[in-house]
Amino acid sequence: MSLELLRAIALCDLPVSFTDAAAIEGLRALKASGYVVGMTSEPGSDAPHGRVSIITHKGWVAAYARNSGTPTVPQPQSP
Repeated sequence: MSLELLRAIALCDLPVSFTDAAAIEGLRALKASGYVVGMTSEPGSDAPHGRVSIITHKGWVAAYARNSGTPTVPQPQSP
């Protein structure tokens, strides 16, 4: 579920916010893995909220890894 969430986040314009409890749990796992940088509300909060600011290089590699074992990582674009 967390890698599916990571792939979904990769398709979004950042920053992106979540209020769904399941997505926030997945976001916590992605943060703990070092795949994203963001903020989450405390577990059990009355108003759950999560926000992703950045996908790390490690996160991009994980999001775009293919079954062949060779990751395809998008290259940064200059402004």
